[in-house]
Amino acid sequence: MRTNEDIVFEFLNNLKNHEPERFISQLANDAEIHVCLGNQIHSDSYAATFIGKKGAHNLFNICRQFLKIKEFKPTDFHHEDHKMIVRGDLECVLTPNNEPWSSSWMQIWTFRNDLISKLRIFADFHTTANRTLPGLEKVIQERSQENYGNSH
Repeated sequence: MRTNEDIVFEFLNNLKNHEPERFISQLANDAEIHVCLGNQIHSDSYAATFIGKKGAHNLFNICRQFLKIKEFKPTDFHHEDHKMIVRGDLECVLTPNNEPWSSSWMQIWTFRNDLISKLRIFADFHTTANRTLPGLEKVIQERSQENYGNSH
């Protein structure tokens, strides 16, 4: 029997390999994916909301466009009822400039009827990543707006 932890490992592997289909099949039709990349020292941050299966495809496309993920490693799992909090570490290469980027991250997963109904992803970034991805904010905003507008 698959566990929620198995679903997390599959998601991370699918994201790394740019293979969204298996993950998307596990989403509720009205699923929400919220992404927040930020840094507590600096005021710059990026946030986006992706709704439904089309939104999940947009998230995978953005990741494919900007990141070459080397390692996506969960380190802690915390379960409570229909929610799960996962913490971990990320190592990747920023594809626009080929610079390495490492980050700690946290994800909050919510399940409903054995499907993912909400996923919140939080990650830190440093100022190098912020300076070298000037198009990231624009692309995320456009994809998020495009998807959000089509869901309502």
